[in-house]
Amino acid sequence: MTHQYSADLQRKFPKPALRILVLANSLIIGLLGCWLILGNLLAAQQEATMRAELKGFSKRFPKQEANSSAIQLEQLRNKLGLTVLMGGRTSDPPSPSEADRKSYEAIRKPLSDYVQSQITKPNDPVDALPRSVNRYLTHYASDLAAIRKHILSHEAPRWATPDFQETLNHPAPSTSFINIVSLRNILLADALEANRLGLYQRAFDNLATSWKINQFLDEDPQLISLLVSIITSNQQTGVLRKMNDSPPTGQQQMPEFDRQVDRRRKSLMAAYESESFTTAG
Repeated sequence: MTHQYSADLQRKFPKPALRILVLANSLIIGLLGCWLILGNLLAAQQEATMRAELKGFSKRFPKQEANSSAIQLEQLRNKLGLTVLMGGRTSDPPSPSEADRKSYEAIRKPLSDYVQSQITKPNDPVDALPRSVNRYLTHYASDLAAIRKHILSHEAPRWATPDFQETLNHPAPSTSFINIVSLRNILLADALEANRLGLYQRAFDNLATSWKINQFLDEDPQLISLLVSIITSNQQTGVLRKMNDSPPTGQQQMPEFDRQVDRRRKSLMAAYESESFTTAG
């Protein structure tokens, strides 16, 4: 059978043509082999380059512990009924009392709605607080004042973060930003109310506190941190536009524009690099 097939093949293809066919097949197989070898070498080279870039990136964002300012803020914020500000980034965080937690949960939505409605209004006048939010801010006024005093008189809080490369090898649960957003809303609502009452120093203290807490988000390489920071900055700017006046120290409390732009640019680049490593990993 094999002999018959060989004979048929020789009748269809004369010897010169058969040699060309065999040579062409050999050439194609050789080219495929070279392509595979070169492809593997290129992939290995790219992998080595990426490992080197990842190592350099990880050095920029090493593992760090929460600083004393963040730990103290965790102690203070639970009195407002808020749970963990940065989930998974502090050890043994305190928990609010059940009564404080329920007090905040009762005003969480009207608080957020109020802040959003005021900063999106086309006119300057600020509406009075919803009654439930006003009762909450009045009840926790001393606790909120303690947070403002702490943040404005200490270094910016920085929460514990793992080594970036470690998060790729052993993914940790996603950070929860719910309560850092909640604290922001409380500060901005109090700023709006203080402005409405003509208490401009308190209004700017609230804004400055929110800005200072926001610095951690700008320095974190996660894309979600950058997005929360941008949203927060937009809301802070919206509240600033509503200010009727500024205290003598108001200008000093505001972040420098050029430095803010430079930090945001660096944050954006770091977030893009972080996402590329995460996707490639």
